[in-house]
Amino acid sequence: MTNQLTLRKNMSSFVDEWIKFADVKEKSAVTYSKVLKVFFQYLSDERIVNPTPDDIYNWREFLKAQDKSPATVNLYLTAVKLFFKFLKVKGIYDLEISRMKGCKVSSEHKKDPLTAEQVKKILDSFDTKSIEGLRNKAIFALMVTCGLRTIEVSRADCSDLKKSCGRTMLFVQGKGRDEKSECVMIPEKVCQLINDFHKKLYCPKNGPLFPSLTTGGRLIAGSVGRIIKTSMRAAGIDSSRLTAHSLRHTAATAMLLNGVELAKVQQILRHKNINTTLIYSHHLERMKNHGEDAAADSFFN
Repeated sequence: MTNQLTLRKNMSSFVDEWIKFADVKEKSAVTYSKVLKVFFQYLSDERIVNPTPDDIYNWREFLKAQDKSPATVNLYLTAVKLFFKFLKVKGIYDLEISRMKGCKVSSEHKKDPLTAEQVKKILDSFDTKSIEGLRNKAIFALMVTCGLRTIEVSRADCSDLKKSCGRTMLFVQGKGRDEKSECVMIPEKVCQLINDFHKKLYCPKNGPLFPSLTTGGRLIAGSVGRIIKTSMRAAGIDSSRLTAHSLRHTAATAMLLNGVELAKVQQILRHKNINTTLIYSHHLERMKNHGEDAAADSFFN
């Protein structure tokens, strides 16, 4: 094994081979490729030809200094670790950084849930006289009641809607899943919104549940996110901590506040680990803790 790796001539040529070796999903492959491009640029700027563990450590600190979130720094570091693991397995370059630690990521949610009043305000703000307004209201209602992610809305097809025991189910392909093996029960009022939209715009059975109104094709997850954010702003509700993912938090919070058992909320949100669902419960318990007010009452008249 040699450590004589010339950056500009050799390293980038291994990326495509590594992506195949890693056997990751297409989205992850694109992300990792972008990360390595940033990494190579850093090495080039620093005139590093044969990287050492210290160089990777300094790169990690460089990322932190760029105000990247802990999760982003960890993603970048993971991509580089996997790449050098591949180089070692292939006998191309030996750099042991597998035990290098990333950043500590908080388990608390980075986005806030909407209040019931905010949800009602947004629902009332849609112009349902237009096809776009009908579609967007149906998307919002589905996400805020069933806790769907933007990628799950993007992947949803009309054929994923099934009837069983008088209820309408939507089979979803969740994050990290290869098939639509899980389902959510759609409330009747949300079903009505979806039906109203489909009465205005014909959607083929094998087509997207919520198609683009310009191309007729599938909305990407980013477009779903923009629809939700725009809808919030149109209702006069705007915050950096309120995004499309807030609707998932809103659904979970509303369920718990209305007495739905924790295990059932876990099932609806399709969390693999109940500790993820517990974060919502802990947040609600913290909101009920008025210890600070008690302290203030004892200090101020």
